[in-house]
Amino acid sequence: MPTTPQKALDFSKLVFKEAAFLDFCIKNNTTSHAAPISINAFNCTFSTSNSFSLEEKGIKVQLHIQCYAVNEKEEPIGIEGEFNLGFTFIIQNIEEYLIKSKTSDEMIPGPHLVIPLLGTAYSTARGMLLTKTLGTPLEGFALPIVNANDLIKDKPKKKSPTTE
Repeated sequence: MPTTPQKALDFSKLVFKEAAFLDFCIKNNTTSHAAPISINAFNCTFSTSNSFSLEEKGIKVQLHIQCYAVNEKEEPIGIEGEFNLGFTFIIQNIEEYLIKSKTSDEMIPGPHLVIPLLGTAYSTARGMLLTKTLGTPLEGFALPIVNANDLIKDKPKKKSPTTE
């Protein structure tokens, strides 16, 4: 197995097998007697994790997203959500994209494979969340556009303006 693949990623050998909400929760902690709420923006944090199976030639990506609405003073207003999404990819030639782990002798999928899959999962999650939040207090929430390389680094807090 190569340790430093030079081969370009062959997308024809990738199959996007599954995208699903593993669980989610949308909360509206505002009181019905309060004045109408004006949402200025949504703040969110997200994290990613992934696992792989050489036997199944698969990579699973999970995204965990937390968001909350803020007013013009950037104060939380009691509308929040938490979402866990799972994505499964099959890579017919996964062996060609393995590299040696920095922490062990194990061979793992390299960033040249994982980053495009994370980007695909994240982009798909953006659409899934827009649809899931329609008709809820989180309607208008959208994940911010990010560089797929940043999905494997520490996740800074991201601000997402409303889509209204």
